[in-house]
Amino acid sequence: MKHARLILRIVGGFSVVLAFAGLGYIAAYLRVDYSTRPQPPYFFQAWHIMASIDAVLLICGVLLGIALLRCKVAFVTAFVVLQALVVAYSFAPGLFWLNPRYGSSIAAASGISAGTIVPVFVLFPVWGSIAAIAAARRIRKGPGAPEHA
Repeated sequence: MKHARLILRIVGGFSVVLAFAGLGYIAAYLRVDYSTRPQPPYFFQAWHIMASIDAVLLICGVLLGIALLRCKVAFVTAFVVLQALVVAYSFAPGLFWLNPRYGSSIAAASGISAGTIVPVFVLFPVWGSIAAIAAARRIRKGPGAPEHA
């Protein structure tokens, strides 16, 4: 059970670090002035919406990472759902690229608003979720755990 708590803390720590790295990525791109370059008509709207969605997902990653650092097993399900949303959001903008009105703007904004690419790049949603689930099961079945858990 001691190792399971350590694994949960490692996953939580990675969640916090990778989320802050993603937020830093977003902040770096939000400071650049793109107004002097030719852009598709709805580029800025698409860019800010996508960056906002990324930021919300990453902030949730920080909060859930802190909960895992504190070994709060009840938050493992929320953590796994968040990781599934991060993966889904990695592919979602591509579905809108063929839209005749907004597609070019979304495609142009996709490359620079993706702060969630940081955890996806190191496959954290996969190995982090598996490790968190395994650790939570071990903690729940450990000595002193309630019989119905």
